[in-house]
Amino acid sequence: MEEELAGCHDIHLYIHEVDQDLDITVDDLRIDLYSTISPTAEPTIAETEETVIGDTEQPTGNPTSRPTVVDVTSCPIELDASVELSSGPVMLERSSALCVLTKANVDELGELTLIAPMALSYDSGDWEIAAGDYATKLLQGETFGTYNIGSHITLPPLPSGESYYLTSYSHSVSDTDKYARLLEAGTFGTTKAELDALVAGGSYTHEAAKAWVLAQFSKPITSHREFYRTRVNQRLPHPTTIARSGHPCSKGSRWRSYMFSQFDGDLSWHRHTFEARKSSDGKYITIRLNDQIRGVVKKMLEPTRSDVVLQFDTKYEMQSRPDAHADGRFWLTVDETRHEFRTPQIKFYLDSGEITVYFHVSFP
Repeated sequence: MEEELAGCHDIHLYIHEVDQDLDITVDDLRIDLYSTISPTAEPTIAETEETVIGDTEQPTGNPTSRPTVVDVTSCPIELDASVELSSGPVMLERSSALCVLTKANVDELGELTLIAPMALSYDSGDWEIAAGDYATKLLQGETFGTYNIGSHITLPPLPSGESYYLTSYSHSVSDTDKYARLLEAGTFGTTKAELDALVAGGSYTHEAAKAWVLAQFSKPITSHREFYRTRVNQRLPHPTTIARSGHPCSKGSRWRSYMFSQFDGDLSWHRHTFEARKSSDGKYITIRLNDQIRGVVKKMLEPTRSDVVLQFDTKYEMQSRPDAHADGRFWLTVDETRHEFRTPQIKFYLDSGEITVYFHVSFP
């Protein structure tokens, strides 16, 4: 009698004798199959079914994304001819000088054209993809892998007539330029005197730069805001509490030599009126703005682009804002029409009859 034991798929028992009391005597035991099934990654609910393992797949035709490359490609010596590279995996040595990986076309004369930078290495650093999207597109998504012996990358295939090249470049900076860079970065502007003093002190080194920075820290603190506010003030017709002296005659006050400023004219909330009054002897004309004397002239103001004549003792509305400089423009409404005039200089005369107090101011 031949029976297959439950749960034992690979073992067959051949039984030849069975007694009446169902006592089984094994006369012959033969194992037909003895291979086991691979365990599953996760526990199964039921017993594992037998899996038939066939032949392994053939190796891939193209290299994998990061194969091992033992041979290291070095950059050429500076100013030497470029080294041509083939597409595929390559291990590039780090470069102490500037080494650039480029893609270029070769013309009929063998000259390189349409050179496009793709990656670079310098100061013995790892290779990195050149800035910009164009280099990334040329590499078709390939990136560098960093290893002890260099940086690895798989260069994409190129059309006919195009190749990859490694080129090294040299660059040197004089001590004068290095010191100029230090002053440009650490000050508000390089002066020739400061630059000459640093160059005369010796060659540029990191220790020399460090000593200059520490010397700047040891100097007394100065305030740029204090320097600015001491020397700069907006030209206002009247004193104000913001960023200027409190009185026209106090130290630091600013003066102007023209009658009207940008703070006169149409301010939307306040209208300005212009008036010209002739002296009793007819020699002078006093110019007033809002009944305040602004100056004295010897000739009535004339418009720049019309023949309208201003009348004495007549008030005219000033429009817009006058120009904030000498001989600037200001505008008056005459006969319901806007006319342009030139701002006169501020002058006073003792015999004009309008000025009772006269100050003589001298400037250095």
